[in-house]
Amino acid sequence: MFVLTYHPGTDAKKSGAQAKSYRLCPQKQYVIGRSVKPGDVDILIDEKTISRKHVAILIGPYDRVSASSLGGRRPTVKLEDLGSRSGTTVRARDSKALAHFSSQQASPMESQGDGSVEYQRLGKGRPLDLGALDKSVVIRLAAISGAAWFTLKYSPLVWCYSSGACKDDASHAATLDHAVAVGAVLAKAFSPACTHLVTPSVVVSAKVCLALLAGVPLVSPAWVAEVRSRTERSPGEAAALPDIADFQPPVLDAGVPHGCRADPALWVVSAGNTARRQALFSGRLFCFLQREQLERVRST
Repeated sequence: MFVLTYHPGTDAKKSGAQAKSYRLCPQKQYVIGRSVKPGDVDILIDEKTISRKHVAILIGPYDRVSASSLGGRRPTVKLEDLGSRSGTTVRARDSKALAHFSSQQASPMESQGDGSVEYQRLGKGRPLDLGALDKSVVIRLAAISGAAWFTLKYSPLVWCYSSGACKDDASHAATLDHAVAVGAVLAKAFSPACTHLVTPSVVVSAKVCLALLAGVPLVSPAWVAEVRSRTERSPGEAAALPDIADFQPPVLDAGVPHGCRADPALWVVSAGNTARRQALFSGRLFCFLQREQLERVRST
């Protein structure tokens, strides 16, 4: 999933405008502008330096194969100026990417300030292929001082699922569909890259223990469905994900440490709870019946 963050211009800041982020999903086009006509824009920015339909961000397709692997192909991103009055420029984080951008455009690069920062001006009607966006880019919607600007970056959502969350082919297919729709990755094995553990209930398992120790929140399958529903219901809306506190899986196993059962927030909300989580298993002995499982947990 990609995150676009709006940074208001100088005049907009004086009027109380604040930075705001949006989650962009695969296979969709997002038009940015100040037109209030229904259907004209997906992200409305009310600043006078921005045209009614200024720029479009096109997120490429994403498939089930890519969503099933951490090493899968990410969606690509294209940027197109829609004939704006003040133009659109983009700045890459490294010279290699900037050279790639420049090779696609007829217009020369522009320097700003002391010349150390270079922007590529988009030619009107010439979409700029940003690729899989390994690093964030800066997008300016007007080549003047004090104008609004954006940052666009890839923000991975990696959902590790328990056997209960995908107990059969139908439930696995449904969860994978949700992942494809929002640009997430569905992982069978827990790893440091995982951002959530999806489980219908909390029992003593390797995945649950690793998630507790790593500070990864535990959520019910309904949370995954709500992420997709909220995204499709309000395209281009703010980037906040559903509150995980509203999607807490119940604790069903008496073997779960008492501290968890007494305080569900301890294992659902990771912020500030890492030290407490790591102490949950103090003095406990874990026995593995298979060396393979032991090695998998140890490597994680």
